[in-house]
Amino acid sequence: MDVHAQSMVAAKMFINISVLSIALNASFFGYLLYSNRLYDVGKCCSSM
Repeated sequence: MDVHAQSMVAAKMFINISVLSIALNASFFGYLLYSNRLYDVGKCCSSM
């Protein structure tokens, strides 16, 4: 395996890991926003 092929594999792995972490962060923030909105709705309903 030459150096060029090795760097290509490393770059592909790095891109996959980056995409995966971005997707996880996005879903985590989406979940936070969603639960925060549910919490606000629950506060509004219980205060009425």
